[in-house]
Amino acid sequence: MSLKEKIEKQKKKMREIQEELQENCKIFFKEESARLFEAYPELTSFSWTQYTPYFNDGDECLFSSWYNYQTINGRFGENDDDSIPKELEKAFDAVNEFLSNFDEDILKEMFGDHAEVIVTKDKVEVEEYSHD
Repeated sequence: MSLKEKIEKQKKKMREIQEELQENCKIFFKEESARLFEAYPELTSFSWTQYTPYFNDGDECLFSSWYNYQTINGRFGENDDDSIPKELEKAFDAVNEFLSNFDEDILKEMFGDHAEVIVTKDKVEVEEYSHD
């Protein structure tokens, strides 16, 4: 076997492992987000944005998931003027902890770039997100 063939064989193995990781992460996401909705009945949805900036003052533009600035129940989040109601504080923290388990590459693979991800008990929706 030539060196080129050996390298191609290893690249194929790596792609297969990456595909398996992505599929398993989708399963984990679905299962664990369902547990969040069970544990926090007052939680009806959570969402966040993720994107690669178009411009970054000359620095390289890198993809980021802004899950730590998620919105709860379509309204409450750390960046909102409305403070998070007491009954949602624990849910907010639990969602943040849950999402922190997924690294940037996995979230990008799962939901795409320039996206707003909206998770409810019944489904996950991905909408195009426009940013400046």
